[in-house]
Amino acid sequence: MNHPPPPDRPRDQGGHGDEESGPPPGGATPRGYGAGGPRPSPEPAASEEHPPEERERGPGRLAEWWQRLVARIIDTVIVGIPYVIVLAVVLFAFANTAAGEYGTETYGAQPTGDLGLGARVLGAVIGFLIAIAYEALMLAAYGRTVGKMVMRLQVMPIIGPAPRLPASTALLRALTWYLPAFLNWIPVIGWLIGLIPILNGLWPLWDKPNRQSFNDKLAGTVVVTTA
Repeated sequence: MNHPPPPDRPRDQGGHGDEESGPPPGGATPRGYGAGGPRPSPEPAASEEHPPEERERGPGRLAEWWQRLVARIIDTVIVGIPYVIVLAVVLFAFANTAAGEYGTETYGAQPTGDLGLGARVLGAVIGFLIAIAYEALMLAAYGRTVGKMVMRLQVMPIIGPAPRLPASTALLRALTWYLPAFLNWIPVIGWLIGLIPILNGLWPLWDKPNRQSFNDKLAGTVVVTTA
């Protein structure tokens, strides 16, 4: 008994059989960290030796907010120690100047004025220079500060890993972070300017997809893990 031949297999409009066509599921590659650089090799399928949750904690991942916070606290202590020492010397010098100008009897009644404002401005400038020198030099030389070394973090260009962070990028990133913090001496609006670093530090909590702060966005960087 003769059986009828099987029906032809369906073909798409391009004339191909079972071959897949069109873009991969999920659409185009998102413009996140590393989108402009070389594409990473496909990750192996999850196995018992390397479960997905373990690989998500591997090196090169975007840093968690709490990791960046701890690193920033360490850096603040490192910058703050020389700043406090220099500020104490400046205030002592201004106090002696004021005592000579107003007299020791009346100096106690002169807590404010041009000398007080001058001391605050000079102290802010010196502290600003210390902070900028520390942050920019460390990022340009190592891509991370001492705090980030402790937390095993690295600052990278958003386009992907690079042998070294450009000096201009390191300087811009440091300026964006520290400049508002050292402008709080400005009368009336100083307290408002002082809120900018707080907002800057909190921004990675809700920034998508790269968890960037303001200084990251302006400098074109991200913070990733190294371990």
